Amino acid sequence: MDIKIVGDIRNGNFQPTLTGNLAVDDALIDNFCQNLRAKVADTVHDVRVSVDHFLNLERRTDSIIVIDNDISKYLDDDTKNYTP
Repeated sequence: MDIKIVGDIRNGNFQPTLTGNLAVDDALIDNFCQNLRAKVADTVHDVRVSVDHFLNLERRTDSIIVIDNDISKYLDDDTKNYTP
């Protein structure tokens, strides 16, 4: 299982952040990833959780993508509800 976490975006014209401070954002997102990995690993032993700072919605993936609510509100419904 591959899980990608989007808490900020660092490319393109639209670059939302959690706090506006890259070091703080990195620490918050990394901590979330570690906690999520620990919880999921209790039931799924082959789990990878990584940060995706460069979200590309045109590149389809089999990964589970977890997007911060403040970013997801800007996505259209087709993108939000996409399933491969």
